[in-house]
Amino acid sequence: MKKLILLTVLLSACVITFECSSSETGTSAKLEGTRWVLYELEGVKYTTPADGKTVFIKFDAAEMKMSGSASCNTIFGNYTAVKTADAGENVQLSLKFGPIASTEMFCNNVMDTETKFKAALEKTTQYKISKSKLYLYNDADKIILRFKSE
Repeated sequence: MKKLILLTVLLSACVITFECSSSETGTSAKLEGTRWVLYELEGVKYTTPADGKTVFIKFDAAEMKMSGSASCNTIFGNYTAVKTADAGENVQLSLKFGPIASTEMFCNNVMDTETKFKAALEKTTQYKISKSKLYLYNDADKIILRFKSE
């Protein structure tokens, strides 16, 4: 009976350790160095149209620059990401994009998406990463963009 209890305790400890380590020690993608592909824009599922490019962003920590595709045009600009914790150890991950520039091509059927995507990036104030997903929030704590790592 003691062996059964000991085995149960050890298995529970292993499960708890695995769950904690999987969310805390690196199985989550990193903001920088990951290609983040858009899958939801302002609460609406997004799929790449047949005549468009994949919408994505990448962050370069060395230069604090963001680049990517808004479907038709290439986008780029600066960003600032800050991680802060209060006395209660609540972590706040802020994210602000500097002026966002883009190439100026016109593509049928995707310009509305581009406009909304760039506007949502400019409204971003916070972010959260959960495993392979990146969530960008506005100042009302509402998720405005959802990405998956690629």
